[in-house]
Amino acid sequence: MEDKRKHEKNKIKIQLKELEACINKDTNALKGLYEQSDCEYVRVQIERHETRIEEKKAETERLENRLQDVNSGKLDNIIIEEREESSKIHAEKLNAKRAIKLDLIQKKEKEAQISQRHYNLTRQSDRDSRYLEKSAGRSYEHFLRACDSVPEYMRRNLKSMPNNKGYIWKSVWCMGELPEEPGDENNITIFDKQRSGLMVIHEWTYDKYRIYNKSGRDRRTLVHESNRIRK
Repeated sequence: MEDKRKHEKNKIKIQLKELEACINKDTNALKGLYEQSDCEYVRVQIERHETRIEEKKAETERLENRLQDVNSGKLDNIIIEEREESSKIHAEKLNAKRAIKLDLIQKKEKEAQISQRHYNLTRQSDRDSRYLEKSAGRSYEHFLRACDSVPEYMRRNLKSMPNNKGYIWKSVWCMGELPEEPGDENNITIFDKQRSGLMVIHEWTYDKYRIYNKSGRDRRTLVHESNRIRK
């Protein structure tokens, strides 16, 4: 029983030191606040620290009384019950950790088996996968270069365009930065300026796809129209 008392006393002493440190910290903070000009913020902070000090002092008094009871043996039965409950909780947590660890091991073993089967089935397609990876890398590099070279006038216009309108620049779609306009959610308009100066306008509505050509300040001319297949 003496060992159990010693353990409980050490635990209480540690808690008392922590409370003392907190009280000193709040007390020092109060000294600084008392020296400041009076205002609502300072008064709130003073009240906050004073309340914390009172709470810590009350907790200190409770722990000191408990320490006396431990020394006198009044809490022997309670300490035994608390230690038993703590041991029970510790054992439950330990068992839970073991169960989680075992579950992870089983999952890893299962994943390893699946991975091995997958490798055996797909190793002949590695060459195709490497090709696709290189192709994707080249596409991504092209995308980055295109984004870096978007003309300044397009960047300015995109800032005032809704995000269902935009430009085609070096095969990359650059969409507007603003929200879609109400009632225009099903429509998409893309402008594709050719090297010749001709502007090709692609327009998708709910049920139609149209292509317009526009040269300079002339009115745009419809050059293609087809029905959209809704899925």
